[in-house]
Amino acid sequence: AYLNSSAIYNCYNHANISCLSSSYISAAGIASYIQHSSIKNCYNVGDISGIYDGTSGITLNVGGIVGYSSDANLQSCYNLGNISHNGGSVIIGGIMGWQVNIGKVANFYSASNYIYTMYSGYNKNIGGILGYYKSSSSGSWSNYYWLSTANVTTLNGVINSIQGQSTSEQLKALVSNGNLSSTDWATNSSIDNGYPYLK
Repeated sequence: AYLNSSAIYNCYNHANISCLSSSYISAAGIASYIQHSSIKNCYNVGDISGIYDGTSGITLNVGGIVGYSSDANLQSCYNLGNISHNGGSVIIGGIMGWQVNIGKVANFYSASNYIYTMYSGYNKNIGGILGYYKSSSSGSWSNYYWLSTANVTTLNGVINSIQGQSTSEQLKALVSNGNLSSTDWATNSSIDNGYPYLK
């Protein structure tokens, strides 16, 4: 989906998504490309993959929630799906692939077990939360977490080794310990493997 000056609220994806690319493309569980927009109270549990067709010079942006984001806000979202990419110029993250001009991004986590590429060529930007960002505007990232035991093939990834590395048990306790508000979030051992879910 392409989103421009709009919003997505209370949306989810359970399907596995694969994108075959011969040119610049983005793939994600909720919105592949967004600008001047907002995403709130959304989640993804499907596996998201970018498939490179061998064409040189292409870029695939792959994320659990958003593939490419520009001047956009993201609030109260989570990703449980695995994120992968098999070649080309690799930009992938547990929540977002590529972010330009940071908006407000708050209250989210990724519990992906795998965020990786199987390809050794071209540039690679891979992170537990975000693959790559470039910003000329002010914005903020706050209250975000990713699974520290994930198999993250890390090369130049951002927001990967700083705030938010958490074990599975720590992620599951984000509501009970007050990191995520119980007004919007809850936990149940029979829902999403015990990870926080949106009410």
